[in-house]
Amino acid sequence: MHINYGGILDLIKLNSKNNAQLIKSAFKVLPLDFTETSWSEELSREVADTDIILAADVIYDDDITAAFVSTLQRILNTRPPKTLYMALEKRYVFTIEHLDSVAPCYETFLTLIDKVNTDNPHSKWTMELLPLNFPKYFTYERAKELLLWKICSTPC
Repeated sequence: MHINYGGILDLIKLNSKNNAQLIKSAFKVLPLDFTETSWSEELSREVADTDIILAADVIYDDDITAAFVSTLQRILNTRPPKTLYMALEKRYVFTIEHLDSVAPCYETFLTLIDKVNTDNPHSKWTMELLPLNFPKYFTYERAKELLLWKICSTPC
């Protein structure tokens, strides 16, 4: 799986550099392939030392979503407690099965998260859908399908 599509990691690094005055803690950008089950020593160490994780646009394919939730489970079950902030856009498609526009990949995500919380006593996550009424600092259209989730490994 190509995790640096379009140079996205370099763009994230550039954004963090341009906003360094706003970032109040250590910040590191590392590639993370959700389908890879073995991690480098550096990645394992960084995950263990991290308390906040940012993710965006990771829910768009059922297989990748399943791998993401599995990776998320591994990360959130690593001490100390961690918080994930995840931005995503619900992608609607019209299906003959439903005769309606639905967001099947988003529904898969919710189903998998619920399964983790139900089937795993060590993975009791707190989830909160955050409001989007915060200020915009550059010009863009905020789609109504945009969601911002906060997922904590302990009560938020």
